[in-house]
Amino acid sequence: MYLVREKIFISLILLLSATISCASSDKLLNHDHELISAGTLTKLLKKFLINKGIESSPSINKNKKYKNCGEPLKFFPVFQSWNTVEVVCNGPKNNWNLLIRTRANASLQDNTSKEIQKNNMIIFSKKSLKKGQIIAKDDLVFKNVKKNIGADIFNNIEDLVGRKLKQNVSLGFPIRSRHLQLDWVISKGDKIDIIQSIGTIFISASGVALENGQKGEKIRVMNLSSEKNLVAWVLNEKKVTTQTNINRN
Repeated sequence: MYLVREKIFISLILLLSATISCASSDKLLNHDHELISAGTLTKLLKKFLINKGIESSPSINKNKKYKNCGEPLKFFPVFQSWNTVEVVCNGPKNNWNLLIRTRANASLQDNTSKEIQKNNMIIFSKKSLKKGQIIAKDDLVFKNVKKNIGADIFNNIEDLVGRKLKQNVSLGFPIRSRHLQLDWVISKGDKIDIIQSIGTIFISASGVALENGQKGEKIRVMNLSSEKNLVAWVLNEKKVTTQTNINRN
């Protein structure tokens, strides 16, 4: 009788252990389902860049995993170059961003990214443009300026293509944010990251926008650490950079 009871007791322990093990496995599977592997992230980024005609070899730690967004990831060029890409997750539950070196094939990138590496290159109208017109790439040209002509200017053609003009722009005039229908990326008072690059090292400081800004536009910001006011270019809804003539390789 004692042996029978002992066998039943052992069987119950084994059954309970198996149940706990299954539950743990299910939990682990569910947890893994909520993560994005480095391999998956690499494939998504490479596919995104291939659609832009850019071959790449993203540098991502193979052992890393990232929280699933629940919606498509967003990819932004850093300093108007796809050699470094910011991956942004703005999901309903998860919110994160990541900078990735892509080792993009520079020979396949748009000539625009090469042109804007020159000092003080900004965008001017190549022809007379009319109110209500949708800006095309052929409407724009880069020019080198030797003096400060204001903060509401642009230095990346892609930031202007497809935008709608709210007033006429004469031939040879710089394209300014006031010429465009409003499309704010950053609003006055928004908390932002101010980025600088020294070689391959990125330095980020917390800041606040002192005025509204459209993508690619130059705006005034304040470094919250030093409490100094700066002028910076808008990269996306979270980041600005104080540099335009940096090494993008």
